[in-house]
Amino acid sequence: MSANKIILRNRRGAEVAAIFFDEESHRWRIVSKAEPKFKRDFCTQKEALDVWHANFHTGTGKLASGDELRTEVTFDVASLGALTSLCVEPRETFA
Repeated sequence: MSANKIILRNRRGAEVAAIFFDEESHRWRIVSKAEPKFKRDFCTQKEALDVWHANFHTGTGKLASGDELRTEVTFDVASLGALTSLCVEPRETFA
């Protein structure tokens, strides 16, 4: 498996989402089967994983409300974190 894609599975082993690196935009994306309209790019793999854990229900892949429990999720990736900072953002300069 490529380190450019992380398959997110629930406790039953069903695939609920994936985090992958888009070669064209040089950004990370979350693709959830339950939330196909969720469109957001991330500069790092860690940022995408953090957003996944903070905002999605790991059992269903749906966007979670604040009171829902986020249960365990397994990662199906050979080297998690191999590509973590490929996005270069413009920096502010101060005179």
